[in-house]
Amino acid sequence: LSSVYTLLKYRTWRNYRDVQFVGARSAGHLIFATVMATMYYAQGTNLDLDSQINVSNMLFMNNVLPAFAAGAYLPSILMERPLLYRELDDGCYPLPAYIAYKVIEEALIALFVSLFATLIVHYSVMLDGSFLIDWFTYFGIQQCGVAVAYVCAAVARDVDAANAILPVYNVLQILFAGLLLHSEDVPTGWAWWPPTLFVRYGWQAQVLNHFKRAEPPVFLADDGVSLEGITAYYDIKGSVNGNLTLLYLLWIAWLAIAATVTAKVRHQIR
Repeated sequence: LSSVYTLLKYRTWRNYRDVQFVGARSAGHLIFATVMATMYYAQGTNLDLDSQINVSNMLFMNNVLPAFAAGAYLPSILMERPLLYRELDDGCYPLPAYIAYKVIEEALIALFVSLFATLIVHYSVMLDGSFLIDWFTYFGIQQCGVAVAYVCAAVARDVDAANAILPVYNVLQILFAGLLLHSEDVPTGWAWWPPTLFVRYGWQAQVLNHFKRAEPPVFLADDGVSLEGITAYYDIKGSVNGNLTLLYLLWIAWLAIAATVTAKVRHQIR
């Protein structure tokens, strides 16, 4: 704990005074939230087919952006890597202390950024459901994105390689998260992949949170006769709390992978 406190005291305070450090982690989210608020203004109150599709698409993008925005974390991680190696070798602190320091440093900024971004979107679009659920979902997606960025930075030799790996993973999330390809249509060989995607659980949590109060049957079911609601149409599974639980469990899993890879892989020339 003392190592974590020392790192937070001397590094986090310095980073928080750096406009570029804070701006890279906040500007994109707030700009995107403003754009989404103006594009989908007040559509959350409408229950027609077009509005339901628009809102579900908006919620999907609301989970995709934080995953892509994680690229902003890569440079600082890679720049700190030589110093990390030296201080680990000198016994200044254990690796778990460094991981904990990075998580706390990034989470503190993300907590406020996600709050303001969710405030803009939730009340401008006039989403139903709990504001807290939307906020915790957005924050959880942010943190999963950061953890994946840690893994990419640990695996990659330089920032160019890391910037190539992260978008590939996120595009694969978009393809299999449930909006572009329904879960029942996923090829058998890929069936293991969608349950590992944090964007999928974040989107499902927010869709359930918004549509659970009013979900008129406006989609034609597979039988060609009956109608179904949006959660059935997109094959949204589980509950809000269940999806949030899986989202945060994936955050922990990615952090564990990041710590393991950082400990095992060394990009160091002696």
